[in-house]
Amino acid sequence: MEPVPKELEGIELFQRYLTTFELIKTALTSFETVEDLMSAAPEILKTLPEYGVKVFQSLRPDLVVAAFHPKNRGAVLKCAEAQIPFWQGIIDDIKADKPQLEFWFAQGPELFRALGFSPLCSEVTMVASAMYKEGCEDAIDKFRMKGFADHLCTANVAYPGYVMNGNWKPPHVMVKPGTPCPSSNLAYQAIQKWYGNEYVMYDSTYYLDKDGLMHQSDAIKRAIPKLEKISGQKLDEDLFRQQMEESNKTYALCGELLELRKNKPNPDPGMHRLLDLLMMVTLLGKPSCTEYFQFIVDEAKERLSNGGTPVIPEGKKEIRALHTWAMNAYTPELYHWLEETYGMTYITCGLSYFIDHQVDTSSVDSMIEGWAQRIMNFAMERQSMSFGDVWLDDMIYLAKDWDADCGIFGGNLSCKQGWAISKLLADRLEDELNIPSTRFEIELSDKRTCPPDEFKHRIGSFVETILID
Repeated sequence: MEPVPKELEGIELFQRYLTTFELIKTALTSFETVEDLMSAAPEILKTLPEYGVKVFQSLRPDLVVAAFHPKNRGAVLKCAEAQIPFWQGIIDDIKADKPQLEFWFAQGPELFRALGFSPLCSEVTMVASAMYKEGCEDAIDKFRMKGFADHLCTANVAYPGYVMNGNWKPPHVMVKPGTPCPSSNLAYQAIQKWYGNEYVMYDSTYYLDKDGLMHQSDAIKRAIPKLEKISGQKLDEDLFRQQMEESNKTYALCGELLELRKNKPNPDPGMHRLLDLLMMVTLLGKPSCTEYFQFIVDEAKERLSNGGTPVIPEGKKEIRALHTWAMNAYTPELYHWLEETYGMTYITCGLSYFIDHQVDTSSVDSMIEGWAQRIMNFAMERQSMSFGDVWLDDMIYLAKDWDADCGIFGGNLSCKQGWAISKLLADRLEDELNIPSTRFEIELSDKRTCPPDEFKHRIGSFVETILID
């Protein structure tokens, strides 16, 4: 990894994201086509500071092309406009030494803001780094050089790599539920050991029933006094209520969007799924997150009335794909390519299956219970914590009610529980619904395991030999 300039120590990664989203906003508001952008690139580069030039040149060309497509550009621009003040705020909070809290992605940030923290999801590195040619592979390798196994999930090990290199300042505290994801637990423990910051892990429930919810809520309540001591601030009930009321609006839109994808053809472009996840883990509880989801809901409705750019090209027959593990987080434009090449749309996956759950905001206890219930039902937390049949039943339900044509298990090499269930899931889809599946290994945030061309080849071969008459 390159050394971090002294003036960017502890904030380089955040400055990189801020600069990137500023460049995206400028590009999409100043140029009609990607060809216009590239024609103007030499002059643009002359006006940028050295750091901006470096970021501009690191962007993945295929992603830029996909972002300019009419069906994607509105959502990409809306996301960029929301992310700019978010990353500027993170930088400002670090410089002001506001208590920093890193959290595992299955939690929302609302409670942490109400406790006086500047919260940031650790796994945002794997989502946001998909914009760059090198992804987060340099940070992954930095962590592995300490002797850690190469089968640990890259969604988690990039974060400590960036901390080790000085791109990301160690937080005051890290918080996560005790979900059985060994690599996430290990990464947090490593940071605590090396830098001496606080680490709060609260228990997760094994059962998705009333008793399980009581157990989960109680574990969170017992963690709150520890967090209040670290932040030096008591839980702000009014701010917590404001955050939860706003996130209720966002969750309602997520539920509406999921229902809209039942339509044929699916009116919601697949490249949006990574944007959805990025918005949820950074800005849930803020109006800008709600506004983003309202925008893509409105776009989907407009397509249904034949007033918007179609998701698949005219003349192609739709193939409705259910991604039975998760998305490919290092090349999100692959889903644009699948739509354009095969007419394959993206129903949902294990990282974008957001269940609408409205939280009762009448009291602190009801809000904590609602927040806990969302954690229990958050993508992956729900499927990985309990019995394997939860995952199976969820995917069978989605395949049936959303009328999937196929299942695609691009399974994370590191995800032991995922691979343990993949054959059972494929068999049930085939036996019960007559839906074919393909299974192959990827690494969630490392394209070296399954490079983009290999990903295209594997799904392309499946489509051409199994799905196309």
